[in-house]
Amino acid sequence: MREKQPRHRARGAEGSVSGEIRLHPKLGLNPHMTYCPRCGGEGRDLILLGARDYIDKCCDCGIMLIGGGPCPKHPGRRTERVRSIEEHEKLPGSACEACEKDLAAQEAEVAAGGVYFRCDCGAKGGVILAQHALAADARAQLKIAAPAPCGVSIPECPSCAKEPRAT
Repeated sequence: MREKQPRHRARGAEGSVSGEIRLHPKLGLNPHMTYCPRCGGEGRDLILLGARDYIDKCCDCGIMLIGGGPCPKHPGRRTERVRSIEEHEKLPGSACEACEKDLAAQEAEVAAGGVYFRCDCGAKGGVILAQHALAADARAQLKIAAPAPCGVSIPECPSCAKEPRAT
């Protein structure tokens, strides 16, 4: 007969059970450090994987799920195991303090009339400043007034092109 794995119960402020972690047979809570998914710098989080030391992928949208579980976009749909997580592997966590400040500044600029942008290759992104004529033109074409957020995609981004363009 197979022995049940011990469970660790995390209790919330009111004393209710907020989650359970099945302990890893050798690594216990199996803690992992994180990195900022935006800049790659040091993360501020500690992820306790326990026995869920693997990454699954949603078969519908391809999102990677650390420790498995249902896809947030497609609950109840099939996922497949991609790989095991290495013992000392850093995992993506929340944004670092510097990136959070940068994102807050971008959000404030967009609320003031700026426009989010990204290039089609996905390597670059940011905000077109509110006082720039391009921001006003983009908002007029999209018919979205500030403070509502909006964004544009730039095809054939010159800063990402493999060969420099003649201007």
